[in-house]
Amino acid sequence: MKTFILAISSVAFLFSPSLIFSKEKADTLISMQESQQLALGISTSKAKLVERAWGISFPAKVIVPNSQLRVVATPLGGLLESLKVSEGEEVEKGQILAIVHSQELLEKQGEYLEALIELDLDSTVRGQQLLGKQSDYLGALVELNLAATEMNRDKSLSLKGVISRQRFQESTAKYRQLKTRVEQYQQSLELAGMSKAAVVKLKRTQKMSPYDLARNESKSLKYQESSVKYRQLKTRAEHFRQVLELAGMSKSAIKTLTKTHKLSPLLEVKSPLSGVVLDQSVTPGSQLESLDPIYKVGYLTPLWIEIHVPLDKLGDVTIDTKVRIVNPPLEGKVITVGRMVHGADQGVLVRATVNEKTDQLRPGQFVQSQIAHSNGNNVKWFRIPRNSLVRNNEKTWVFLKKKNGFQPLPIKIEKEEADSLVISGDISNDLAVVINGAAALKSIWLEGAE
Repeated sequence: MKTFILAISSVAFLFSPSLIFSKEKADTLISMQESQQLALGISTSKAKLVERAWGISFPAKVIVPNSQLRVVATPLGGLLESLKVSEGEEVEKGQILAIVHSQELLEKQGEYLEALIELDLDSTVRGQQLLGKQSDYLGALVELNLAATEMNRDKSLSLKGVISRQRFQESTAKYRQLKTRVEQYQQSLELAGMSKAAVVKLKRTQKMSPYDLARNESKSLKYQESSVKYRQLKTRAEHFRQVLELAGMSKSAIKTLTKTHKLSPLLEVKSPLSGVVLDQSVTPGSQLESLDPIYKVGYLTPLWIEIHVPLDKLGDVTIDTKVRIVNPPLEGKVITVGRMVHGADQGVLVRATVNEKTDQLRPGQFVQSQIAHSNGNNVKWFRIPRNSLVRNNEKTWVFLKKKNGFQPLPIKIEKEEADSLVISGDISNDLAVVINGAAALKSIWLEGAE
């Protein structure tokens, strides 16, 4: 064993005896007493084994996912009468956000009621027509029954010789004519939409009913035209009803309008989702055109952060790579890695989603973010402070705590973090590494090696 006595002028007055520097084989040991360590400000900490490294910090912007954003606009033009909420307030789906006094809404309501009236009139006319045919059919049945009675009586009298055979033939001809007429009326009812069962019921009960002709398909050209007209009117009324729904009227409000025929120009603009009001675009008293924006509402869980990562720092970033925000301390994962390099900063867009504790973030906020780099090799990674590292002969070193001093050890820097380094080397997690005073140890080491 070869031993060296090293006297350091800069620290000699601090302690005695002199530091002992020894070298055995390829190893070097810097012997040092506890008091000497304290005088040089040397402290140690155990090396921390890690599975991933957090890269250097990049600025990121908090945004709301597109699928969670809604622009609340007025469906019809009018005067903005009142606003019920303001920026920053939480709202529920279906909550009334604004009231618009709209002349267009009155016009749409009028068109809807007019279509209903036309539909009711058409139904009434067609119902009256059906009642007329039912009446003709029942009248023909009465005449047929009377003709049958007369025919049977004349037949009996003719057989007895009381009346001539010619009179019997005349009553028989009358009966057949009336029977043909009844069959024609019956077919007319069926063509008008009545089923055979309904016709039989009418014949049995003698009770007429002006039910909807369009319920059954008609083969008559006249009633086909009538059915087409009815359907056109019904489609028109349904169209105007849907227009009112799109304008913000609820089904119950439309039902009340249908029942009372009372128009109202007040248009209620409601929230399309539960969330937070992010922006207010207008003030009460503004004149709005159709589809003018009033609010922007967003649902704030989850949130996205968008990071522009320099191309040379992108490395192994892929979908599901872990990302963390420095302050507040939150974590997320990558959902998008852009394919284009942005000209302004030569960065690639990396988008990550944060699913938990999003109430600690605000849309539009800028934060510092770090992207994780996983250890894809079988080499163990350790995290150390930047102060632990020294450089010598184009190599990087740390000092390990030994029983009687410190041993310099060459290491490899795997990843650089904001305040620390992730390294690999002949280290175990039960060994302590110098975290303060490494520069002083380097001076002792280099002077002793001369």
